[in-house]
Amino acid sequence: MIRQQRIRSSWDQGILSTYKITMGSSSSVESYPKATRSNSAPQKIVVPASMENEKKSQSDKKEESVDREKVLTEEEIRIRIENIFKALNEAIDTVKQIPSLRTEDGSWNGDLMKSLAIILKTYFSIKNISSLPYDVIQKYRREAGQQLSESKSTSVMCKVIIDGWKRGYRNEEGKTDAHQLKGISKSLHILLNYSDCTPEVTYDIAGEPNFLETIKEILSTILPAHMQGEAKSDVESVMKWCLSIYHNTSMVDQNIPRLRSLDIVPVFNSFLDAKKEIYRLSALSTLANIIDEKESAILQDKPDVVAFLLKTLGLAVKDPLRRNLGWSAQECAMTVRCLARNDANKKLLVQMGCLSHLVELAKSGNVQEQRESVGAIWVLAFEKENHSKILDDTELKIIDLLVEFQGKSPDKEVRKAVDGTLWILREELQKNNKYKHIVSSFEQKNKLQTAAKKSSESSGTPVKDGKGHIMISYNWSHQKELVQIRDFLKEHGFSVWMDIDNMGGSTLQAMAEAVEHANVILICISQKYKDSPNCRAEAEYAFQLRKKIVPLKMERGYQPDGWLGFLIGTKLFYEFSGKYPFEAKIKELIREISVCYGNEDVEPKVVSIQSQREETMDRVDSLPVAVTTKKPVYSAHPAPVAVVRKWTPDDVNRWIEKHNLPKPDFEKLTGRELALLVTMRLEAPEFFYNCLQKYLGINNLLTMAMLIEGLEDLSI
Repeated sequence: MIRQQRIRSSWDQGILSTYKITMGSSSSVESYPKATRSNSAPQKIVVPASMENEKKSQSDKKEESVDREKVLTEEEIRIRIENIFKALNEAIDTVKQIPSLRTEDGSWNGDLMKSLAIILKTYFSIKNISSLPYDVIQKYRREAGQQLSESKSTSVMCKVIIDGWKRGYRNEEGKTDAHQLKGISKSLHILLNYSDCTPEVTYDIAGEPNFLETIKEILSTILPAHMQGEAKSDVESVMKWCLSIYHNTSMVDQNIPRLRSLDIVPVFNSFLDAKKEIYRLSALSTLANIIDEKESAILQDKPDVVAFLLKTLGLAVKDPLRRNLGWSAQECAMTVRCLARNDANKKLLVQMGCLSHLVELAKSGNVQEQRESVGAIWVLAFEKENHSKILDDTELKIIDLLVEFQGKSPDKEVRKAVDGTLWILREELQKNNKYKHIVSSFEQKNKLQTAAKKSSESSGTPVKDGKGHIMISYNWSHQKELVQIRDFLKEHGFSVWMDIDNMGGSTLQAMAEAVEHANVILICISQKYKDSPNCRAEAEYAFQLRKKIVPLKMERGYQPDGWLGFLIGTKLFYEFSGKYPFEAKIKELIREISVCYGNEDVEPKVVSIQSQREETMDRVDSLPVAVTTKKPVYSAHPAPVAVVRKWTPDDVNRWIEKHNLPKPDFEKLTGRELALLVTMRLEAPEFFYNCLQKYLGINNLLTMAMLIEGLEDLSI
């Protein structure tokens, strides 16, 4: 990411002085630590306000110190915050009511530009209230970002950037037209900053039709000029901001399928050769979030970029503010962890010395940093060639550090990563006189837990035919769907182990016992499952014990690779991604499991849905709920297929615009073809989805979802 530093001056409302932006490095206009990658709204992260590393001149620092030296009362702070959000809401209301982005002469709408300026300044004004700690600053910034998202103001900014890029911002002489550039730069600044602290803004960025495609085009267009040293400063700034927005968007798991659908890996791979190292680091961090196993080989050819990442991490760890070039030590460690998810990178990272930096980071006392450092060590430990370095390095003393965390860390996530790492190393630890007591402790706790479990089960639900239970190994993002599957299996007399029902003691102990006593293990595969070290530990332990593995595919279009591809091999899988009706697949699964228990004559008792056709229509991109009879929602006056078949191009275009569908994908459709899609979706859903990919080139879930909504509402 490319962070930009700001210098303060005066805001006409008296809340904040106007400011000036200067370019620095990383993904937000300010050099704050980023929250760890998450698939939900970020939790509060307490970071001292002193953890800033903004490059300012001495006069700027003096000006700020004078402005902030007065300590405000709680009432004064409350009034300041109210005024800030009042100005923000007024600006948002103006943006919502603007009829057009431009005036008749092609200039940007003046009210729009003023409102964007206020929205942008809001981000900084919150910070400049004396006495506010960092976590409170971020809380208010997230609230501001959420208001932008809820009001759909972010969509307006995306449209400004798309329109500005298409029209261009240079005059006939090739010089920058400052007015035309203003709309693009203000909108980029806003999206850059709020995508850094508000997941909802990244969802908007990923969901806005043609926006990420435009950003990709901008990067592809400017890169050659940058490589030749011919890019002017204003153009280079646009490139920096676009890189940052992509990286911020890639930090949120839900956005990864959308980013991968854009085929952006080649573009960011090209940026690994950028002239400035900080651009390479931004590209590397984005790639770390989105590449799959086969694509990870591209990083093997760029050891200099990985070396720069580790250098930045090392300097940040030693810095009192835990930062270097605007990148926090925590953020760098997260990039190491994400890179290490792909097996091809694990050895490279250790060979290049990442462990020493991770150990130093773990000693910081900051829980967020400890989560990233120990989590990265856990992922690196899955490579056997790394074991000797982790175990035997007398200077790093990694095992001693992990054992200390195991007994003293108050953080559940840190202890979980420690237990996971020690579990992977258990065989080597058993042979080491100094550490074999760790394994003995695991085994003793397991025996006690097993005995307690058997005692409690003696009066409980019997295990099917006395042959062990069914274990469900899954990523929590699919928990809701798998609870349904668990309940159906129980209705057919099977004993089912699922972590939400059976967790006692540590996660590691529960997992080990569940695998050891299982007759069948359902491996619920998806990209998130593959990326999870906890899921990998479960799956590989099951494979090691030669348990019967039945794969359930939870993510449509996912193809297992790397360690998961090896483990699954050519096994028959059962798809519960929503591609097929739930009843059909649960019947097949129950028959398969019954065979595993030696009973081939079972006829599954599955609750039927009112209409399989209705269920297919109602649940397009997620798992159909087996006991749901909900019908698809239509508009008040949907057009019948016979009417749609006679639609003119104008009719089709109105339908496209009503449902905000991307025109490049759909504008050539005729009424007859649209009617065919409606019929095909009802009568041949599998062919329907293949047709979307093959003939319309639609590969991302968002566009599919928008199309389905449009097909369910054929009014114009």
